[in-house]
Amino acid sequence: MKTLYKYQEKILSMATYEKIPDLAILGGIEIEHIIEINNNKTKIKTEVGGPGGRLAIYLKDHYSLTPSILSFLGNDEYMDLIIKTLNTRQISIIWAENPKGNTRKVRNLEENKEYLDSREENLKIDPDFLAEYLYNIKNIFISYNSWNEKIIELLNTKNRKVYVDVREDKISENSQFSCDFVFLVAENNFKELQEKTKNIRSDNKIILTKDFLSFQNKVLEIKINQKKYFEEAVSAYEANFINCIIKGSTLKNAHDWASNLYIHVLECGSIPKEKL
Repeated sequence: MKTLYKYQEKILSMATYEKIPDLAILGGIEIEHIIEINNNKTKIKTEVGGPGGRLAIYLKDHYSLTPSILSFLGNDEYMDLIIKTLNTRQISIIWAENPKGNTRKVRNLEENKEYLDSREENLKIDPDFLAEYLYNIKNIFISYNSWNEKIIELLNTKNRKVYVDVREDKISENSQFSCDFVFLVAENNFKELQEKTKNIRSDNKIILTKDFLSFQNKVLEIKINQKKYFEEAVSAYEANFINCIIKGSTLKNAHDWASNLYIHVLECGSIPKEKL
């Protein structure tokens, strides 16, 4: 695959598209260390995740869509893992260097705890380069962060659909932007999240927590035995929903199908091969 390093040829050649990607993803790649206990044995696995990284993998693996990622990455010990994971799936990535390294998250599934070491603060991207990267791409997914907040309004044009993933710890009551679809994500604070995001303008606000799903003023309570795989469930919902919209489904069908998948993955941890 083709990779751009600091806008110059470094690892592989500059990204070129053999065909226009179905979806462009801005940001959201994280290295995740996941701790889980099976049969009284502790297992720790390290994988490429985060809102942007996992979405790209799900779209490619389960829906045969072609995503492309633009992100800031650190040239640290996890760079090879990121590039290899994406290259194996033929997912193109264009990246600029993040001198602080890659964002890392430790998720302890048994204790329901996670620890985030965010390294994406105060990064800047050239608007002209961004316009070139997004040329003719009709669907854009943005993992909300400080470096891309102002970009959202710039990209929200009539001939595009813009999806934004907003995490509770990265949003403030002063945050303002508009987009077609916004996924508001918090493990528990449903009412607080509604209040903090009141200045986000979108006709399609989707709130995802462990206990509730909300869309178009309809709230679905989640009643299952265990809710260990929250991050996987959120990405599964987003991937299914976006896939449905790209392929022409109605909003109701897209939400219904994505909701069923969300509940399954929240409990079981993976997208089933057969339809639910």
